[in-house]
Amino acid sequence: MVLMTDGTVLVHYVIEDPSDNLWPSGIWEQLTPDEYGNYADGTWSQLPTMPAGYAPHFHATAVLPDGRLLVEGGEYNGESSTQVETNQGAIYDPVANSWTSVSPPSGFNEIGDAQSVVLPNGTLMLGGCCAGEALFNASNLSWTQTGNDKADSESEEGWVLLPNSKVLTVDLWASDGTTSELYDPGTGTWSASGTIPVPLEYSACEETGPMVLRPDGTVTAIGGNGQLATYAPATGTWSAGPLIGGGLGAGDGPAALLPDGNVFFQVSESLPGNCYGGGSYFFEWDGTNLIEEPPPPDDPGDAPSYEGRMLVLPTGQILYDDAYFVENQDNGKNLYLYTPTGTYQSAWQPKITTVGAVVYTNTDNQPIYGQQFNGLSQGAMYGDDEQMAENFPLVYIENLSTGHVFYCRTHDFNTMAVATGSAQNFAEFDVPGDVETGPSDLVVVANGIPSSPVQVTVEAGPPPSVTVSPASISMRSRNGGDGSGSATLTNNGPGVLAINSVWVTGDYFSLTDTSCSSSLGENSSCYADVSFSPGSYCIGGTAYGTLYFSDSAGQQTVSLTGTQQGCIQAPVGAARPATPAPRASLPLPPKQAAGKGKSSGGDR
Repeated sequence: MVLMTDGTVLVHYVIEDPSDNLWPSGIWEQLTPDEYGNYADGTWSQLPTMPAGYAPHFHATAVLPDGRLLVEGGEYNGESSTQVETNQGAIYDPVANSWTSVSPPSGFNEIGDAQSVVLPNGTLMLGGCCAGEALFNASNLSWTQTGNDKADSESEEGWVLLPNSKVLTVDLWASDGTTSELYDPGTGTWSASGTIPVPLEYSACEETGPMVLRPDGTVTAIGGNGQLATYAPATGTWSAGPLIGGGLGAGDGPAALLPDGNVFFQVSESLPGNCYGGGSYFFEWDGTNLIEEPPPPDDPGDAPSYEGRMLVLPTGQILYDDAYFVENQDNGKNLYLYTPTGTYQSAWQPKITTVGAVVYTNTDNQPIYGQQFNGLSQGAMYGDDEQMAENFPLVYIENLSTGHVFYCRTHDFNTMAVATGSAQNFAEFDVPGDVETGPSDLVVVANGIPSSPVQVTVEAGPPPSVTVSPASISMRSRNGGDGSGSATLTNNGPGVLAINSVWVTGDYFSLTDTSCSSSLGENSSCYADVSFSPGSYCIGGTAYGTLYFSDSAGQQTVSLTGTQQGCIQAPVGAARPATPAPRASLPLPPKQAAGKGKSSGGDR
């Protein structure tokens, strides 16, 4: 199962042959919540079938920052019980509602039951069962090799993204699950990351279970042998957790982070000697206590853990699926909702800092700024393949009169990092045409935790047409003086344009003045003055920046360049000049990343 950025859930279906055997298929069904955001009463629709000849099971899956879904590899493919370790792949575009085949990375003759993770910079890293790692270029569907210095094979090993942007895995082939490694996206290399005091591998099957990042920054690892362990990224050390016992283990299996920070997971009777036994049990782990929870109702002979799937819904509930289990093929009750009793801490909520006060229906690419948009974790995990990560923001609009909920497709996130704290996050959202007009609440959800609502007014689209002139400004600093320039924003109508913020980014550039207030009438204009202030010491080359206008028509930009004339070479140790503080009548987005000359200002 996969949570998409428009709030819908995609469920990968199986097919049944005349002999009652169940096989993987190329069919995905889409679950859309009802008008109140309730998934239990949602509606189903079928997506176009995947490319011919590709019907994978136990594959890599990831939602990309542009909102598309990538599926890679598969231990099995189509109506066959033979392990084929296919290297096929396909990408689904929810806007075009179509699939496109993706060629494998060079040298990946087999991908199979692969790992994948979307790194903080938005690039997907794929780990084939037998061929190392590769990075995916979503713009042209191509691959670049990375890593390949790992201590052992990738097969059956899971990955988890850490707050420090590194990727953690537990080694199964270099040890019995007592060693771990970290992948550093900055260097593209692996390194050892501490010894685990207890084995996590079920050695009879060379399997382990899922790993989940918790709000306190630790990772809970659930072993194939039923042993739990905790990794602390801050110290790079492991500690032993409890042994579940009773012959229970997770030879692959699902887990999900609940809104209260507990890890909810499934294990089954697999020890000793039965790699993938049935008789499932469900637990919550709060970091100290292991609490057994009841299984799904009317399903006492539940599936083995490796056939379970979990997904954190925007409601904070967990969607559980074991439909592939053959004993359930005629049950018809294979999807369940688990409603946890705990709740989140306020510090864990996403925070909206800047969004338009007026939202127009049937309008794309609306900017939104804030903090912790990706949540504190990837949310839903599995043993190694079948990734269901959901570390991205969802946006919904709730009409205050009717209480109806409308999800907006989000995309183009500035980061896919987890637990980003006070750092500025950015996303764009597309407003559907059927959103009801009038006063509404706009909410961002991540990991099933909602932000505090921001009240907006929804109006019938289209929004006013705007122009910005000029498209670029070149400034020159002479003999230590400041260069300056100005841009004009014009509302061509129809109607009033709501203006959210005006700001500048780039070293030595600043917003010095603006006449743009909170709104701009039809056929009216406002200006923004900018300066380039490098001082008298030579900075070398050309400096680049951007002037931004954020308004109800979207986000417009003006390119800025700056050069110097008559500058002097700075003596060793001399301090560089400071950029003047910006002067503006509008709130700016949160302070940009550290670096001299970046504009700053108050949060909206």
